[in-house]
Amino acid sequence: MRTKILLRLIPFLVALVVAQAGPAHAQSGAAGTPTFKPAPADPTPPPPQAAPAPAPPPPGYAYPGYPPYYGYPPPGYAYPGYPPYAYPNAYTNAPPPQQPGWHSHDGFFLNISGGFGGFSYTTNNNGTKGTLTGSAVSLEGSMGAAVTPHLIVFGTLYEVNSMNSSTFKVSGNGNNNTESTDNVTLVGFGPGVTYYIGEHNYYLSGALALSRLRLETGLIGIDRNSGDSDWGVTVKATFGKEWWVSDNWGLGLAGQVVLGSIKDSKILGGVNTDAPAPNASWSVAAFNVLFSASFN
Repeated sequence: MRTKILLRLIPFLVALVVAQAGPAHAQSGAAGTPTFKPAPADPTPPPPQAAPAPAPPPPGYAYPGYPPYYGYPPPGYAYPGYPPYAYPNAYTNAPPPQQPGWHSHDGFFLNISGGFGGFSYTTNNNGTKGTLTGSAVSLEGSMGAAVTPHLIVFGTLYEVNSMNSSTFKVSGNGNNNTESTDNVTLVGFGPGVTYYIGEHNYYLSGALALSRLRLETGLIGIDRNSGDSDWGVTVKATFGKEWWVSDNWGLGLAGQVVLGSIKDSKILGGVNTDAPAPNASWSVAAFNVLFSASFN
């Protein structure tokens, strides 16, 4: 009896087990199947690229409400009511402008010169020739004005002084001796011109002067008393170069020659007469190296 009952219950139990296992198997199969989900979106999007800078407006373009744009003004241009515009030297590399008269020959002219040299003064009295020679100190001052950037006119005063005892040699008419004399001076004054060559301050200068000789002692060999000669004409010629040491001052070095003829009434016509010798004169020549300072 119990066996029959169990046999009848078996199909019922099997059906019940199958009914319970079906949903579980479906759930397990669904759990084991892989699933693909899309990647989550980046919460911080990349920044947008910067837009290119706008091109400058063309000359003459006007923004709304503004005057037209014409670019930077040229150097020296002045807006109404403003001083002229100049670009800074740091950008243009231009040297600063020089003041008027800088390193140029214009306006007032002043020259002071001094140096050393020698002289030779020769005379002839009735066939007796006498020559004075010696070393000398030369002094000179000039003042004038520039006519052009290269040409200057001036007035000058100069003198050539013997440095020590001068030698006087006498020859002719049976004479052949030597004597000495002190303080022989050639002085003169007159107009002159100077021309500066190019831009390197080389110059040529010339002057026409009235000059005379002064002897402190007499000359026995030609019967000449002490004192001053008459006035004569001499020519001074100078060639030199100057170097600028400031805006208007220059220092220079030059060579100078002085040549001329001077009548001398102190030369007597003979031993026993006080009358001057006719046509007695001196031929003068002096040579100097000068150091100069000029303002111009």
